[in-house]
Amino acid sequence: MFCTALSIIFSGLLILVPPTGEVTISLGGLSTLLIGISTLLMFSSILVLIMSWSPLQKIEQNLTPRLIDLFRNDKRIYYFSIWLFLFPVLTLLISTELYYFQYFRPVFSIALWAILFGVSLDVLINLLRSVLGYLNPFAIVDDFTSQAIESIQKEADVDLLHWIDALTEIGVKAVTRTLPSLAKQSIDDLHEICHTYLESAKSIAHHTSEEKADDLSGTDKVSYTLFYLFQRLELIYEKALDQRMEPICSNLITTLGKITIDSARFDISLTSYPIHYIGKFSGKAQDEDLDEVTEKATCTLLEVGRIIINEVDVRYLDIKEPFFNIIQHMEEFAKYTFSQDKSINISILTQPFHELKGFFGSDKLATHQDTPTIIADINRVINQFDQLELVMKTIPKIQLDEDEDIPED
Repeated sequence: MFCTALSIIFSGLLILVPPTGEVTISLGGLSTLLIGISTLLMFSSILVLIMSWSPLQKIEQNLTPRLIDLFRNDKRIYYFSIWLFLFPVLTLLISTELYYFQYFRPVFSIALWAILFGVSLDVLINLLRSVLGYLNPFAIVDDFTSQAIESIQKEADVDLLHWIDALTEIGVKAVTRTLPSLAKQSIDDLHEICHTYLESAKSIAHHTSEEKADDLSGTDKVSYTLFYLFQRLELIYEKALDQRMEPICSNLITTLGKITIDSARFDISLTSYPIHYIGKFSGKAQDEDLDEVTEKATCTLLEVGRIIINEVDVRYLDIKEPFFNIIQHMEEFAKYTFSQDKSINISILTQPFHELKGFFGSDKLATHQDTPTIIADINRVINQFDQLELVMKTIPKIQLDEDEDIPED
């Protein structure tokens, strides 16, 4: 709005402090000049839009086909273009008044045009910024996320799925083109969309509308949307595995952990789905020998368990299933770690289970109906590794005895 402010100041000075002395000016020439300037601004806006199509099409090929649709439906660009086309018409009216009718003093007409000119300059600058925003992949991700959140607010579930697809395409192509920062932002924004969706699903109005609306999948809409999102995250994950981009794989594991917490706050029964995908993703990472991803998965599951216990009201909830799943996957990760390095200290493998067991010693869960069963399952895993440690300690001794029996030449 800088140009508008300057034009208002100039117009105010022109009216309050009119030029002194004798000023000779051709009103016909001035009118022609005003029309020429306004027409130049209009053609500048046309040139900006024309010149933007080639880079937009290239970015569309590199990111997602939804980009052009978003550009065409951008109301800001539409209104900016309308104003810049309208400005020459207003200038023609002012010039006609200035040259032919002269109902007002020329200084008033010039001051009015100066204000319109300042506004038009700001509009042209904003139009250019809006177009350039579509050439910035990070700005595109932000726009897609805003559209998805708007779809959530409007309860337009079909549109929401489309925007999830668009962000997934950006994530997949970012991984393919080795753009980790862009891939990470698309993944983080997918989590933001999921978080907003689950928060919105808590409201009574959302539940009421779900009961009345047609079910897209024949099952609960929230579960369907979550599975839809998990499948899209899996597409990005598989591409990241192909490219051996461990940071992106680890980020996806962390994202699933965050979704698990969001799901627990909405409905504890939904946590089994993201926990399942954490195990699934980690299993694929093990096949590719990406050990850091497995370590990240263990830390993520442990943190998920801590947050569920501390931040979710689980006093009257059945928590056996989610924690059994957490324990099962942590056990699989620990066994995999041992298979990769049999000389590892067993206490390192059991430490996460001791920490998880310690969470259930809080006053909040001391009297919970599921606590004894869950602790028993944790103890089962710890005892298995304790027995394994005892077996491993006997191996060197057995080997030494065998070596002593070998006769020397």
